[in-house]
Amino acid sequence: MYIKKFIIIFLWLLVLILPVRVLIDGVKAYINGTYHGFNADEKIYGLQAFVDAIVGDIAFGFIFFIIWIFIFVCAIYFTKKNI
Repeated sequence: MYIKKFIIIFLWLLVLILPVRVLIDGVKAYINGTYHGFNADEKIYGLQAFVDAIVGDIAFGFIFFIIWIFIFVCAIYFTKKNI
């Protein structure tokens, strides 16, 4: 009984880790700025940098995005099954 609840809590914590990491990267880019593209001379700040960082994380970390979707579906499945 407790193992099932532990697994459910663990899965939901895994679901939260990746979006929080992506949002932290976005906030850092919002504050500190980021270079758009590979050969950019100009640093961008604000909302444009925030969006650029999030899109970059999704584009270059696409496999993590797919794994996150799988963990999210598993968490929903195990939560519905055990309630």
